Amino acid sequence: MIAEGGGQIRIAPNDDSPAYTDVLNRIIYIAPGTLANSGSGDGPSLVSALTVELNNLSRAQSANEVAWLADQGGMNARSFAQEYERIEYDSAQSHAEVFRQAYSALEQHGEANNPDRWFSERNEQGGFEAAFSSFEDYLGVQRETGHTDVYEDRFRQTYNRD
Repeated sequence: MIAEGGGQIRIAPNDDSPAYTDVLNRIIYIAPGTLANSGSGDGPSLVSALTVELNNLSRAQSANEVAWLADQGGMNARSFAQEYERIEYDSAQSHAEVFRQAYSALEQHGEANNPDRWFSERNEQGGFEAAFSSFEDYLGVQRETGHTDVYEDRFRQTYNRD
């Protein structure tokens, strides 16, 4: 990440979202409630939120490519949102892998009891796997929760088109 230009971590102005990344400006925002969650509170913990947002930031090149395509008129609001969700899906998959590989260390800090914070779930063998088996599965959940709407709204505000 440093070789790509580094980044900043800032406290978000409110708790509307636990954490988010402005990949184009290379800024990670952590909500006050997330910042205070060392692992025992509800919602994302500081370590899980930072890990997913660092994963998102590591995909800044992909986000820049999506923005470039949108600038050229090659996308509408739906395709723009879908491509940003694809970037976040890749981050979620990587995040789940971090959980699997760091499980013993996370267990010592109370994080192992919250696999959902890591986009993970227990499998039939008692191990962990990514919570989403496909991008389509992930996208469906993001659409249901309104997460994708944020990207569509951002597109409309930025490009004054649908």
